[in-house]
Amino acid sequence: MRSLRREPALLLALLAVVALVLVFIVYPQVQVVVAPGSGGYASFLEGGTWVTPFVHSLEVMALSTTSAVLLGFVYAYAMVYSDMRWKPFFRLIGILPLLSPPFVVAASYILLFGPRGIITYGVFGQTPIIFGLLGIWGVQTIAFFPFAYQLIADALSRSDARMEQAARNLGAGPWRVFRTVTLPLSRPGLGAAILTTAIYIVEDFGNPQLIGGQFTVLPTQAYNLISGFGEFTSAAAVSTLLLLIALALYLAKIR
Repeated sequence: MRSLRREPALLLALLAVVALVLVFIVYPQVQVVVAPGSGGYASFLEGGTWVTPFVHSLEVMALSTTSAVLLGFVYAYAMVYSDMRWKPFFRLIGILPLLSPPFVVAASYILLFGPRGIITYGVFGQTPIIFGLLGIWGVQTIAFFPFAYQLIADALSRSDARMEQAARNLGAGPWRVFRTVTLPLSRPGLGAAILTTAIYIVEDFGNPQLIGGQFTVLPTQAYNLISGFGEFTSAAAVSTLLLLIALALYLAKIR
């Protein structure tokens, strides 16, 4: 491995990234604590306005991560193990949400299933209430399952097919092969998929902003504090809570 001293351009790029992180992430968080008259974190935490969005964020993270990873696993299993026709087309479908802006899935959901949606109102004549937790859950499942799909598909494609074949030769049925061979072999990719998807979901702003209604999560609370009240200190404190959740997930991922 080469020393960074022999790669001055790489060293400068690394130092620039560190400087940007310190200036735009670490410094604002420190200011929340030490800024005179702001009361730091104590004033914000004692107010308790963060509790409900914090709990909502954890709810959304748990529900959306579970469903997105399950959908991603099924999709990856089908792409790796099946001989279906048009597989390149389905692979493209599996990554389309990654190629679109973050809010497009929520906007499409409203267009199709909203109170005046093409399907709900145009076809069935219904005007359902789609905003809130259930709306966020459904939209984030579709928006973020490609992350799980990509990671799990990579793990499944790298697994040793001879082990599965050996289990079949020994008389194991499809379910037992899946439970005792395929699933254990996919655990590294599955673990990475769970944590990576959870990080993206808990930091998601666009979808909850469009589809959340009165169901506020930490990213939308931070935005509301800035845009509605100019409370930059409180918004920075909310962002710190969000950062701590993401950091905890990242540390769990690299262990």
